[in-house]
Amino acid sequence: MTLIRDPLTQRGARVDNDGRLRTQSIQESLEAAASREGEAFTLATDQGSNRIITFADGDDGPILYVRNNSSTKVMVVDGFTATESGAGLVLYLVKNPILGVLADNEEITPSNRNFSSTNEAEVEGHVWDEVGTTGISGLTGGEEIASFIKSVPAGTLDLKNAVRLGRLDSAYLAYANGTGGPIAASIALRFHMEGLEVF
Repeated sequence: MTLIRDPLTQRGARVDNDGRLRTQSIQESLEAAASREGEAFTLATDQGSNRIITFADGDDGPILYVRNNSSTKVMVVDGFTATESGAGLVLYLVKNPILGVLADNEEITPSNRNFSSTNEAEVEGHVWDEVGTTGISGLTGGEEIASFIKSVPAGTLDLKNAVRLGRLDSAYLAYANGTGGPIAASIALRFHMEGLEVF
């Protein structure tokens, strides 16, 4: 059996004695593959001037707003991660809110998770600046599509690439604190970009 090896990837294939082609393959998640290609990004609350956001008891509102401005790529939400000082914070994701005039926020730039890549995401990001008690203002309506009750100080909600934002689609990540006391937290939204499918 002769082994045929790709000189670039070192992956091989061979034909066995029965004439069957046997190949080598590598399995990886969509998120890992996107990172390898320089198309995996993070938007996090700690990219703003307030690295840790404090939620008072009774606070409720949007903390992270994103919009896909790319005309050639889809934004695929992989999930979000939250680390907090106590349990009980409720996080929820809302799609396509009605956009008014945004206030009480800072604009942030997506960070590429592949340190050697210079790719940038055409994604607009805003984080709450901790003014007021209702998060980023200027966002109304929309449809809640996922929620996460934090029962431990650190956790991840994996959306398994099921949330996809096309051109000018938007979403926000919101919180509700009904724990009876303040909670300090850092929250990150993980996503990757995929080319539009052409049929």
